[in-house]
Amino acid sequence: MQINKIDANIADIYLTLLGLLKRSLILKQKHSHRLCSVIVSIIVVLIVLIAVSLFWVNSRLCFVDYTPYSYSESGDTIKNPYVGLYSIRGYMLAEDATFSLPEANAAIDSNSSSFELSLIEINLKNYGNCDLSDNALSQIDSILSAWTKTGSQLILRFLYDWDGQNLESEPNELSQILIHMEQVGPIVNKYASSVYILQGIFVGNWGEMNNTTHMGNGEMETLIQKLDDVIDPSIFLSVRTPAQWRTIVGEYHDTKLPHCPQPNLLSSLASRLGLYNDGMLGSANDTGTYGDKAAADLDTNYSDAWTREDELAFQNDLCRYVPNGGEVIIDNVYNDFDNAVKDLSQMHVSYLNSDYDSTVLNKWKETIVNGTDDVWNGMSGYDYIERHLGYRYVLDSSSLKFHPLFDDTGMLTVTIRNVGFSNCYRPLEASVYVVSDLTGDCVAKVPIDTDPRLWNSGESSSFTVPIDVRSLNNRENNTYTLYLKCSDTTLNRTILFANTQTPTEYGYEVGNIGVSRGGWTFDLR
Repeated sequence: MQINKIDANIADIYLTLLGLLKRSLILKQKHSHRLCSVIVSIIVVLIVLIAVSLFWVNSRLCFVDYTPYSYSESGDTIKNPYVGLYSIRGYMLAEDATFSLPEANAAIDSNSSSFELSLIEINLKNYGNCDLSDNALSQIDSILSAWTKTGSQLILRFLYDWDGQNLESEPNELSQILIHMEQVGPIVNKYASSVYILQGIFVGNWGEMNNTTHMGNGEMETLIQKLDDVIDPSIFLSVRTPAQWRTIVGEYHDTKLPHCPQPNLLSSLASRLGLYNDGMLGSANDTGTYGDKAAADLDTNYSDAWTREDELAFQNDLCRYVPNGGEVIIDNVYNDFDNAVKDLSQMHVSYLNSDYDSTVLNKWKETIVNGTDDVWNGMSGYDYIERHLGYRYVLDSSSLKFHPLFDDTGMLTVTIRNVGFSNCYRPLEASVYVVSDLTGDCVAKVPIDTDPRLWNSGESSSFTVPIDVRSLNNRENNTYTLYLKCSDTTLNRTILFANTQTPTEYGYEVGNIGVSRGGWTFDLR
């Protein structure tokens, strides 16, 4: 009985083990099927992902071929607003005025046609100790109206003297000058789009702020502040010397620096207050414009006139932001061609008298430029200086960066050189135009995030413009020409560049762009 019981137990164990083995085989089979299923699923997912990726890559791939224009600098004369030589026309106001108002003067058009700038002098001598009459004010309006019609930008100067005898003709009382300023202000502002600069503060021989009783005890500051109050803020004001500028702009005194900071960081008056120098290059001190004190001396007053070297350094800073011009006088070593170019560049001179001093101008005409720059070699010194007055932009280079897979826009980089003596001081608008080679139509206009007023003279300036390349890829045409256009929207004028190419309605050619799809094509038929 005991043996049978043991056998039975063994049999049970055997059957149990057999059952476990069977179950193990079944589970193993099930796991094998599950593993295979997982592997198949992974493979399917990978195939789908690869396919999706390939389709995405295929849809994204966009290749761009950019060819920059072959840029070349020109030495030709170009006519742009606010710069260059100017002519002078003077008018004496009177109740019985005998001068011909511009409307009746047939010579006005021919006189102004060759220049972008005209200096208009309006003499108030006959009203030295009384208010301007309605008749006189009407004459001012007629003068400015007629000159506005010529398209010339106006440099305006009110004065009481043309003969170097200002003390005999200027008002005795400061209050009378202030009234005259208040009276002319609304008329001048009426023509603000044409009046570029108002020179001086009405007083001094020839309006040059000398030989007057109204320059001391804060009177100069009072007069310029009145002009700042009554004259449209878009019109630049100017004073005769750097020392006068420093005296007027009180914030400058706190800088304790020999050079001028950026004036737009100071007061609104400082940001519009420039210089005019009618003794330019006339002697070591520009015939009294400069002094003999070093700016770095601790006891030097900032209202003092500094040495020529220090005043040139001061103007080099200041006149990047506000205009400087005048007339050259007296044949001497300082206006020999090489010296003149060096100083005119450092002063950032943008305008000069076309007639005075003829001895200096003729000296420049007889000078031949010799140097390493083929653009200018063989040209007269006069032509060289005339072409460099103010701003003068040259398209220098361009490139386009675009990744065919990851970028949505191509980044066009353009470099411009300003080879002129100065910056442009009025705001300009700059845009890139994308023009279809197939139709000639503009398909995109891209405003440029740049301020041309900061395209500094003697320097290169670069800016980057986003071009929507992918939208171009979806068009029927795949080749385009890129143009750069710079405009003065106030005058509705296109700014000309000093390049040999001829501008189109879209400006100057920058380069050509070809856009093509990449990847594969599929025939689903």
